[in-house]
Amino acid sequence: PTLPVTETKHGLVLGDAIQTESDGEPDTWAGRWLRLTDDHLRLDACGLLACYLRVTESGRWASSSPEILRSLAPELPLQEDRLEKGYRYMDWYPPPHSAIAGIERLLPSQALPLDGGPLEPVRLAAADGELSLEEVIERWSVRLIACMENVAAAAAARGGRPWLALTSGRDSRVLLAALQAAGIDAMTFTFHSAGTSTGDREVPQLLASAAGLEHVAIPQPKMDPARAAEFDRHVACTFVGSARSQYASRRWEFAQPEDLVIEGGCLEAIRGYYWPRLPRTMPPTAAEATRVIVERFPTKRPAGVRAWVDWMLGPGHQHGMDWRDRFYIEQRAGGWISAGRQGFDLTGRRMVLPANCHAVLSDALSLPAPLRARAVLQDAFVRRLAPELADHPYNPGSKKERRKARRAAKVDGAVAGRTTFISRLRRAVRRRAR
Repeated sequence: PTLPVTETKHGLVLGDAIQTESDGEPDTWAGRWLRLTDDHLRLDACGLLACYLRVTESGRWASSSPEILRSLAPELPLQEDRLEKGYRYMDWYPPPHSAIAGIERLLPSQALPLDGGPLEPVRLAAADGELSLEEVIERWSVRLIACMENVAAAAAARGGRPWLALTSGRDSRVLLAALQAAGIDAMTFTFHSAGTSTGDREVPQLLASAAGLEHVAIPQPKMDPARAAEFDRHVACTFVGSARSQYASRRWEFAQPEDLVIEGGCLEAIRGYYWPRLPRTMPPTAAEATRVIVERFPTKRPAGVRAWVDWMLGPGHQHGMDWRDRFYIEQRAGGWISAGRQGFDLTGRRMVLPANCHAVLSDALSLPAPLRARAVLQDAFVRRLAPELADHPYNPGSKKERRKARRAAKVDGAVAGRTTFISRLRRAVRRRAR
């Protein structure tokens, strides 16, 4: 009942669509939203306000809630299998399928015709030529500062304030730098748990202090089994990540319903998050591509993976987009992050993701692969907008940082191989000279 609904010249907008340029087109909107025109329903850049679909005798129904659609008459049975949490698994139900037989899920690359016709392709955020690092920094500076200003204005209009989820990592620091450059008086917070790294316990407080902002560490109380069950019912058992434990332990009560929470989700796409786990070249057939994905991301739902591959190779084919980046946007973001944010909605709070923006992502994806893999953009952006934040270490001592370093080393086989060969050749020449 608290879902924002706004009439715009681009159609009816549900959710929080945050402008990154004055009176811009929908491709320049950040946040989390979907848009209804006279004839289509379209999702935001990564599909973070989900759209599930079900056909009954009364027609085709659409909802962001799989549980609402499941409970329509005739009620559908809840899925019997359950997700396994962990990096090594596909801990989401792969769209365009959902967890529940008889319910489908709209992909970010799909538009839903309101006349009942077949789904139509939509272009995803992708590289548009090749941009220099300086060009992307300038574009990001304009967009992310404007985004922060508009988030603060939207929160103030509701009688609230912005809260930034802050860690010792790069993504949240990019957003902190944009907040500081915009002169926004926001609150920052970090969730602490038994597994929280030393870096995430110590660095966020230092960063907030350097930015002149207050920081709050949120401890982890015991989970309430009744609230955990309520969360599971709300999401139809489609999410097993931290949003579940946060709701079950009432950890979001530090923020008021009038506040807007800012999170760095989707920025991982820029670093080639899944490049090391998938081959650079997509296998030539749908069957082989499905086999490769399921081999690397074990799942009990290979039919959902195959349906995604069939769409990607068929009506939804998009020339010039790295298929590993597309896997991140449509599966990791559109499948996993989206399911978690739908569970977060149960808290009554609202969350916006500045990187969930076609223009922001497209600019960054236009950088050369080695720069993306080493997070050069994020580091340079922070140093440009808020140099005092750049002196603090990123993810000190964490497994995540070590994995990132390994990913960066493996990301571009041709470049890495060539560099290694040249290095060996130089060493051989030096040995001969001696």
